[in-house]
Parts: sequence; structure tokens; C-alpha cells
Amino acid sequence: MARTQHFPVQAKIPIYSVGFIQDDVIVYSGGGGAGRSGVTNAVVAARVDFQTQSIEKLDELKLSRDEDAPMAMSVNTSKSQLICGINNTADEMKKGNNQPIRIFDYSLQEAEVTEKSGSTNDEKASSADKGKAKQEDVKMELHFAKAAQSMQIQDPEQYIKVAAFSPNGRMLALASTDGQVALHRYPALSPIWDDAGEPSSSALAAAEAKDTSISIPSQDFERSELYDADFSHSNTQVVFTSSSKLVVYATEPFSESNSDDAASPTDESTRSAEGYAQTIQTIKNPALGGKGPCSFRAARFGRGEASKEKLFTVVNAAPAGGRGPKAKIRKSFVTAWDADTWDLIETRHVSDRPVTVFDVSPDGKFLAYGSSDLSIGVLDAKTLRPVLKILHAHDFPPTCLKFNPASNLLVSASADNTLRVIPIPAKALLEKAASAGGALAFISETRMGFYTTIFLSLLIAALALWFQRQYLIR
Repeated sequence: MARTQHFPVQAKIPIYSVGFIQDDVIVYSGGGGAGRSGVTNAVVAARVDFQTQSIEKLDELKLSRDEDAPMAMSVNTSKSQLICGINNTADEMKKGNNQPIRIFDYSLQEAEVTEKSGSTNDEKASSADKGKAKQEDVKMELHFAKAAQSMQIQDPEQYIKVAAFSPNGRMLALASTDGQVALHRYPALSPIWDDAGEPSSSALAAAEAKDTSISIPSQDFERSELYDADFSHSNTQVVFTSSSKLVVYATEPFSESNSDDAASPTDESTRSAEGYAQTIQTIKNPALGGKGPCSFRAARFGRGEASKEKLFTVVNAAPAGGRGPKAKIRKSFVTAWDADTWDLIETRHVSDRPVTVFDVSPDGKFLAYGSSDLSIGVLDAKTLRPVLKILHAHDFPPTCLKFNPASNLLVSASADNTLRVIPIPAKALLEKAASAGGALAFISETRMGFYTTIFLSLLIAALALWFQRQYLIR
């Protein structure tokens, strides 16, 4: 595997979502939730400083302590906005007054450098000072824009678990912990799918005549918690994931009318749904290792020429059973599916503990996962071969991770109040590491890497000495 100069950063709040504004500017959200725990609920923007191995906070928007912490977030760079899933207060929710979609505007400015190179002081400035000056040239501001309603979440224990924008930024997918699913036009936030009642008999007949299947997505998941949602690279499909199954829908709604009036509504006051959801494929939990059923944790479409025709899923197996250390083993796998035929292409065992988070790089070449064994791993999307692994990235299991737009940086976060910044090595280094052999080739640069290397070196030396005495010295 390749080595990388990754580093941890203190965030001072539990983090549940992270995203990128640009290649070196991140935004993260989290907090202590409702109550007076003393832990702030906040949305924070920061710039990564590789020279000092730190982040520079650009802006922080502190949120109400009477409401939930933001548990889901997605960035829309085409609109210079981000949305968070935040419940209203418990009292307001019980009254039916809940607006869990919170929209924030952001502005990012990079000031031009006007200093002349003729200054003696400038010429003598250290590289560290220059790096610091460059950081100070970047300004970013976060502003709350508005709150909006989506789904019917009235139980304070339930919340929006997943939020995802389509690649073109024109659709927003939401999913909750109680099995509700919603697809909205953006920025109008008008519903695309009819999610009330049952499809009429005439609608079912019309769908059958056109050889398609329609459904009510929130009923498809039977109030089960949703863990993930993602759009295809072409914006034509969206996949939602629960532990028992994943369902792929067409983003184009089905309507009994053959007119072309189902185009995207531009008037925000237009609140009626455009039609029913069209189901493309349903995949139920496969049996991979362990005893008993497995469970899905994530499903993401590939990106770019490298993997756009694939769907990647994370499957956590049931406990192995038995006694002792083996009883704790719960293997996790990353699988690749053909997104056209829905055939299973390949499976890779990645950890002996459940995977908690997953992401696909924007260029479609890498897959990243975070495991409850506290590790972060990166796979080659084409072969599913491991290219990088951090053995102890956080003190608690990772809650989120995200590639930057250039696909050369990965940031993970956890409820332990930390972020970890992980540069992705250049392609040449990754290829060299993949072809390298030897007993120590798998050691990645981690907190334990140094000690592991020493241990293996001593072990090899001891085995060599034993072999020499046993067979060579007579």
C-alpha cells in the first residue's frame, strides 16, 4: 500500500457531516444536540493548511441549542448553498410544526495578491509566513437563508439521516431514520414524487402498459432506517439504502398524462407532486460471510469514465458466532455491481468490523470507507484492491468522510471531535505500491505503523536465526 502524510485536526464539536466548497476548503457540521450539554451546534467552514498540518477556520455559524444538531448535510456548489437536516424543537415537532430542511448561503472570496516583489521584507519572508499570508487572503461567510418542510417527522427521536444533491444540483434527495423518502426539485423544493396514499388503479394500469413499475418510496422501506442515498452520474437514477435492501428509482416521475407539462416547476408555490416513483431495481441483502443475514450500509454510483457504469455497495455480515475473539468478528465487504444488468461483478473483504461510512471519488477512481475498528481505507474502484489504509484514524468510529472535487484529498470525521486530513498519493506512487511485494509492503503510515514495522522486523530476524540454527549449523 502507499504511504501518505495524513494528520488529525481538533474540531471541538462532534461531527456528523463533512463536505467540500472547493479543493482545500471544507465545511462540517455537528454538535451536542438539543439541551444544555454545553456542546455547541454549529456549521463550520475551514481551509486546509498542508504546511502547518492544520485547518484555518474561515467562519462558524452557531445554531440553536434548543434544536437538534445537524445530522445530515450536502453542498450545492452550483448554487453556493448547503442544506442541513435539523429538527425543530420537540414541542414544535409534536404540534406538527417541523421544518427540517435548513438552507444556508455561502460566499467565498480569494483576494488578489497586490504586494510587490521588490520589498526587502517580502523577499526575506519565510515559506511558512507566505503560506500563512495566502490563507489570510481567503474569506468565507455563512448565512442562514431559510427553513423548509419535507416529509412528516413529528417524533423528536426521528430525523433526516441522509441528504444528497444530484450532480447537476437540480434535485435533492432526503431520507429519514423512520423510513421516509423524498425527492425535491431544487431550489424550488417542490416534491417530484407523490408520496401520499396508494397509486390509483388507472395509474397502475398505465404503468403496466408502459412496462414500468411504480410505487410509494416511503412505503417501500416499511419505516426502516435509511442509511444512504446517491444519484447516478447522469442524474437519471437515485438509490436509497436501508439495512435490508436498496432500491433504485428513476428520477423522472411517472405520470398518467402524456403531456410534457411534467417539467421542472420554477414557482416555489407549486407544491403538488409531479407523479409516482418508477422502480428500476430492488436488491435485497445478500449472504456474504458470517452466519445469518447481512445488512447494507451504503450504496453509491460510480463516477466518470472510470466507474460510471457501476454501483458500489457496502455489506456488513452478521456476527461470526462462537466464543472468544471470533465472536466479535463481523466482516464487512465492498461489492461492485453492473448498473445496467445488475449482476454482481466483484466482492472485496475490507474489515473484520462493520463499515460505518463510504464515499466514491468524483473522478470515479477511488472508494473510501471508514470502519468501526477506527480505520479508514481507500480502494481502487476498478479492481477493489486496497491502495491505502489508516489503522487508527479516530478514537470513535468515523461518522462521515468525503473526497474533494479533485479526488486528491480525503477528509474523515468522528464524534470524537476530530477530523483527519488524508492526501491521496499521486497515481505513480499508488501504482508502485500496488506492484510492490515483500513482508512489509502492507504497512501504511499510521500511529501504529512504526511499532508494527519494528515488531515484524524482530519477528523476521528471530525466524531467520531459528532457521539458521535448526538447519544450517550442525
